[in-house]
Amino acid sequence: MPKEGAIKSNTKSEIKKWETSAKLDQISQWRNEGLTMEQVAKEMGIHARTLYNWSLKSEKIKKALEIGEEMLLDELEETLYMRAKGFTKIVFEPIKLATETISKGTRKREERTEIVDYEKYFPPNVTALIFALASRRNGKWRRKDRDDKEIAELKALQENLYKLIDSKLLEMSQEELRRILDGGNN
Repeated sequence: MPKEGAIKSNTKSEIKKWETSAKLDQISQWRNEGLTMEQVAKEMGIHARTLYNWSLKSEKIKKALEIGEEMLLDELEETLYMRAKGFTKIVFEPIKLATETISKGTRKREERTEIVDYEKYFPPNVTALIFALASRRNGKWRRKDRDDKEIAELKALQENLYKLIDSKLLEMSQEELRRILDGGNN
């Protein structure tokens, strides 16, 4: 049976492999592409729980995940803003062209597809406009379903629930965890 310290040093060495500049950039890129934490973990060849634990242990990995997500959110915010205002964009679309020739009384028709580009106008989207105003105007356009205090209390409750679940999972043996994963079947 390996010593507990050996497992930790192995974990540290695995984390170190992902703390290189190139690997951290890759993690950020995956988040920027919209991958979830679970999908990023899969790309890294590890379990989602492992990635979560690594992000708690490694400030570099945590920062890479945050930077990628922030870049994605900035891009989504810009897209939302464009949709809310309306915009013009160059688009590329295939069109079918036909050519007919008549030679010695025989008609010949040739068809081909070409890609054309043109400027297309996308009108403002009312839903995007409402959402953008609700997000940016300090509550002026926000739905008043819940006040800020209630939201803060719900977030604190959620965080405490996650901590409780984590602590209970850490207390369980591998056998108990397997039983849960198998749907309670022995």
